[in-house]
Amino acid sequence: YAVGRRNQQDELRAELIDRFGRLPPPLMQLFRVTALKLRLDRIGASRFDLGENGGRVEFSKDAKVDPAAVVSLVQRQPNTYRLAGPTRLRIKCALPTLDERFAFADQLINALRPAAQPSGIAAG
Repeated sequence: YAVGRRNQQDELRAELIDRFGRLPPPLMQLFRVTALKLRLDRIGASRFDLGENGGRVEFSKDAKVDPAAVVSLVQRQPNTYRLAGPTRLRIKCALPTLDERFAFADQLINALRPAAQPSGIAAG
């Protein structure tokens, strides 16, 4: 069952709940990760790593991010964000829980995406 768009993911989740009842936490986390990956694909992030102490975002050459937003993040929060070459943004931030990482990722994508793109990660 290929899930390439957000509405397909929602339909699959609803079908699974209908058939099996409440979904276990690992499966709900999988839906959250998939939603995040779909959003990252839309802005042209080719790699995204985020752990307890931060991580990095690597952008493809045809990324759909607002360059001014990237520069603004680095200038406003130099202790959190740092450019590491033309396509990589390093993140230094304490994110001890998975929920904090998802919230941080959601805020970062919202800050980077062009204004015309929809936002939001479904909370499992």
